[in-house]
This record gives sequence, structure tokens and C-alpha cells, in this order.
Amino acid sequence: MSRHALSGMGAGALSALLYLTVQWPSPGALILAYLSPLLLYLVGFSLGATVVLIATLTGTVVAFLAGSWLDALAYAILNAAPAAVLVRFSLMSRTSANGQAQIWYPPGQLLTWLAAGASLLFMAVLAWTSQNEGGLWYGLENFMQSMVQTFAATGGKEPTDQLQNAVAQMSSLLPAMVGVSWMTMHVVNGLLALGLAIRFGWNLRPAADIAQLQVPKSLFYALAIALASAFLSDMMGLMARTIAIYLLYPYIFAGLGIVHSLARLTKARTALLLIFYLLLFILGWPLVVVAGLGIIDQWAGLRNRISGLRSSPENGQDNGQEKE
Repeated sequence: MSRHALSGMGAGALSALLYLTVQWPSPGALILAYLSPLLLYLVGFSLGATVVLIATLTGTVVAFLAGSWLDALAYAILNAAPAAVLVRFSLMSRTSANGQAQIWYPPGQLLTWLAAGASLLFMAVLAWTSQNEGGLWYGLENFMQSMVQTFAATGGKEPTDQLQNAVAQMSSLLPAMVGVSWMTMHVVNGLLALGLAIRFGWNLRPAADIAQLQVPKSLFYALAIALASAFLSDMMGLMARTIAIYLLYPYIFAGLGIVHSLARLTKARTALLLIFYLLLFILGWPLVVVAGLGIIDQWAGLRNRISGLRSSPENGQDNGQEKE
């Protein structure tokens, strides 16, 4: 058996064990479980798509042996399969028309696949819970309301109407929040893995420039349909709003690309980006504005306009290259 295959098996086994730590009664275990896809991406970006496939299969078997068939199924669907697919696409490339450059699979397309995966998983959960009374959201609201009732009872109080209404609103957003968290988990682990692979010289593909990140226009049409359907009543409206949030996710990164392009117009780019990301982390709501920038750029060509500013003599540029 080759060293690459053994590395894949070891990475998959450790990844599955990290995933199973989510069952531990410790907050720190959540961090370990969140990082469980890291090893899958690392062997994928370092050793190739075949090795990550070996890792995912091994991890699924280990999750079954160390946990249960449900653990194995969840690990395969939530961690293993997405990592294998994204690594496979990430390592695809073609030679440019002039034969001088290698063009890698665009990261915006990877994010689009991730959003599509979140939507499909959400639809599968909806179908699975449809046999229960009231479906997914009814079950979530009942569960959260019962938790509020329990906590209030320990203090000898009844939950207020305002609190119960807030819980009802939160339960309607919970599927969207979980889906966004799942996508972010894969993005973070993928970026960390590629960074480590580059750091040690193992990488099979280079890092992408976020300032060049763009998403396909087909995503916009899907988003428009979801947003239009969001005004429908009851279940269809809730479903459409949730999917719309998933489809907006790639536009956040496209918008961040615009922000990075703007920051490169100044000499204080590092400080500006640090302040920007700090405000983004503290406030949260600017993410909507950033996603809007990504959508506007797709149709107004903001990125090209900024590139024109960078190449102009007034901005200290020469032929599109920054002067040191």
C-alpha cells in the first residue's frame, strides 16, 4: 500500500474521530468537531483527489465503527462528500489560449456549488420532516419553546409573550443559520488547509486572489427566483427565504473581493482591511451591504472600473502594476 493511501486513511480516521467529539459534553469539543474537515482538505490539496476519496471512505467507516450508522451517514453527507467534491473541482485546471498560464477552477464557482449543496440538504431535511406534524419549522419552534419554558420554570417565572415571539422568529431563521454555519465550516477549513499546504510546499494548486473572485450569473437568476418566491405565504415562503440566504452567501465573498480591490488603491490597505473586518465581525449587518456589492459588480462591472483606477497614473500605477 502506498504512502499516499496510508496518509489518506490516517487523515480520514482522525477526521471522523474529531467529528464524533461533538457528542462530548464540553464546549471545546464543538471546536474540534468544526475542524474535522480540515484533514480531508489538507490531504486533498496536498496529495490529490484520489487520496481525499480514500480519506472520506475511511472516515465514514471509522464513524460507523466508533459511533453508529447515523453518525457515519451524517459524517459522510455533512463532511466527507462535500470535501471530496470541492477538492476534486479545486484541482481542475486548463491551459490558457496562449499556452502561457494555467487557469484553475474559479473559487466563485466552488462557492456556488457549496450554496447548491446547502439548498439540497435543506430540501432533503424538509422532505424527511414532512411526515411529522407541522413539518420542520413547527418542530423547531416547539423544541425551542419547550427549552424556554424549562429555563423559565427553573427561575419560577413564565416566559413573556415578547420572548415567545422572539423564539418563534428565531426558529424560522434557524435552518438558514445552520446552513450558513455549515458552508462557513467548509470555507474556513478549506482555506486553512490550502494555507498549510502552501506553507509547507505541498500544494497542488495556488491560492486564489479574492480581489478576482466572481460568481456565475446563473446564481443571480436562481437568487431572483428565490427572492420572488419569498413573498409567498406559509411554508413556501419560509423555504424560499431560507434558500435565498444560502444563495446570497457566495455574493458575500464577491463583495469582499470588491473591498480588497478598493483597499489596494491606498497605501494603508492592511490597516483599512483590518478595521473593515473588525467592524464586520462586531456589527454583522454590513455583510448584507457586502453581498449587495457583489451583486452590483456582476452587472455594473465595479471590478473593471477599480482596475482602471489602479492602472491610472494618478494612482501611482504603471501598466496595471503597483509601484513599490
